Amino acid sequence: MKTTLTALKHYAAGLALFGSAMLAHAEPSNESTILRITGSTAFRSATHNAIVALFDAPPLAGYAGSSLSGSGRSFFYGLVGGQKVIVSTSWSGSTGGIQVVAGSIPVGFLPDTLADAGATPTLQVAGANATGGTQISSSSSFGPNLQVADVAMGDSFQAATPFKTPVLASQKVGVIGFKWLINRGLTTGMVTKADVSTVSGNAAVTMADTTGILVGMNVKGTGIPTSAHVRVLSVDSATQVTLSSQATATSPAPVTLTFATPAPITNINAQQAQALWSSGSLSLSQFTGSAADAATRVYATGRDPDSGTRLTTFAETGIGVDSTVTQYRPTVVNGVITALTPYPQQVVNGITFTVGNGGESSGGTLVGYFGNVSDVGYLISYVSTGDAPTGINAGAKELTYNGVPYSLEAVKEGQYTFWCYQHVLYQQTISAAKKAIADNMADKIKTTYSPIKLSEMNCSRTADGGVVFHN
Repeated sequence: MKTTLTALKHYAAGLALFGSAMLAHAEPSNESTILRITGSTAFRSATHNAIVALFDAPPLAGYAGSSLSGSGRSFFYGLVGGQKVIVSTSWSGSTGGIQVVAGSIPVGFLPDTLADAGATPTLQVAGANATGGTQISSSSSFGPNLQVADVAMGDSFQAATPFKTPVLASQKVGVIGFKWLINRGLTTGMVTKADVSTVSGNAAVTMADTTGILVGMNVKGTGIPTSAHVRVLSVDSATQVTLSSQATATSPAPVTLTFATPAPITNINAQQAQALWSSGSLSLSQFTGSAADAATRVYATGRDPDSGTRLTTFAETGIGVDSTVTQYRPTVVNGVITALTPYPQQVVNGITFTVGNGGESSGGTLVGYFGNVSDVGYLISYVSTGDAPTGINAGAKELTYNGVPYSLEAVKEGQYTFWCYQHVLYQQTISAAKKAIADNMADKIKTTYSPIKLSEMNCSRTADGGVVFHN
């Protein structure tokens, strides 16, 4: 991994938080059992919470990124059954995680010696959610400690990946669903009002005139919530509109709001997904059935081949897990997608992927595109249920799949089939001490922290994208 001067400065700043006691001894990092985890970010939150629950008391914790919950790397240190244990994570993608564990390929972790610091703040645990810890670096990819991971969190069966040998020990620990999103809308038909008056706690906003504003438009701007999807509920008069959320502050002066019409697409089916990802774009009319939409394009985007979310999507829809596809990368300027170009050639974990066949390495980055309007056409992608709210709250539209909307009950009963099992995988030769920790963590995910528990599922499948049968 290439370590930049900036990253080293972040690292030095992080170490300062731990105090001079770090250099006094290195006993925890020398004496602890260290379990290293990589793989899928889709189960990151559940895995973090299960890790915290392993320890006899809230562990010491550090992370690289903006917060522990969204960190790219993290570590936890404390006692498990009275024994010193460090659990260190390096999140990447599900498929990549299986690759590096099966192939014993080193990846970057935070330094083990961070556990030696006497001044490390104790991790705060609020309910079932792990929060707090010490920021080691603001860069989620920071981690100069190259080590072979012991455990991969995988969104897929190993057999569905290109990395089938050696066969890893594997157990299913839960179920996670996925969703389809289309971006906020087009700039065509978007209305900007620069003279809007808001009153805190009031859902009605006033402007000089409401020309061009329609019920259902989504809304962005100052003085309205940024954590919820705000839309137009009614056009009350020539000067007043009622929104779906109350204003957050009284504007000292008129504010600017933008009103965009959501995409006319409500559903995507497996046939449309196959056609869209094989060619990269389709006519909007193929989704709406209207000849008037023929000139408007819909583009595919998505994750890179490291991603289990991508593998699950391609298996579920019949695109094919090993297929070469075309995905487009957006260029965003001031909240507008101004260009869409095929992803450049990428090298992921030593494997070269051709132009268009790449994608985003992070679901969080991908979903960030969907709150934007577009000059060049609509954008559709697959995202985890954990990432989807970020896009939806920014104005993206959730699509049904094969005519079925996502819900927990629809997944559990087999109506909504866009889901996968989450797996804990490790080498058959893992040490007994590490295996015990990994199995304990897996059990806690399975019984407590999985978004959808295996025990709640009234249906099952035997392979990624396989037929779903009711139990």
